[in-house]
Amino acid sequence: MAVVLVSAAIRCAPGRASDAAPAAGSTAPAAAVSGAPRAAALDETVVSGNWQYTVTTVARQPTLEWNSLSAPEQARGVWLVLHVRVENTGSARAPLHPTDFQGQDAAGTVYPVDERLSAYYSAFHRLSMPAGVYPPHVAVEVGLVCDVDPAATGWQLQIAGASRAVALGF
Repeated sequence: MAVVLVSAAIRCAPGRASDAAPAAGSTAPAAAVSGAPRAAALDETVVSGNWQYTVTTVARQPTLEWNSLSAPEQARGVWLVLHVRVENTGSARAPLHPTDFQGQDAAGTVYPVDERLSAYYSAFHRLSMPAGVYPPHVAVEVGLVCDVDPAATGWQLQIAGASRAVALGF
């Protein structure tokens, strides 16, 4: 299964990074293997099955605001925050799963999307939920959040089933 990497962060300009302490991740083969397709750029659409994905915003930040009642959530490393426009191009309603997305750095370390914080973040920022069933031909924007190593570079968003990753610009 091919996977695409995309990242976006809130309150930082696209492609800008914030500093924070490192986060844990697991190691996986790098997406940029010789012969692998060129990674998509930000605002470029990637297809996986009956879904189209376009990363519209990428940011890194040390804290994440996801509610108005408590202090922002502190990352172990830095939050990689993504806004991704998704569209079900099939003929029937289809499920979207946050587990279909992961961040990956140039060293091949994989960082899973935090399902709970992605849902809270999306709701707080009036985005669509990253887990749900969506009707055909209705584009929605979802928020995805990963806790990542702030020193890592070469970021990509991997999307399950996609033929190429999305380069995040840092």
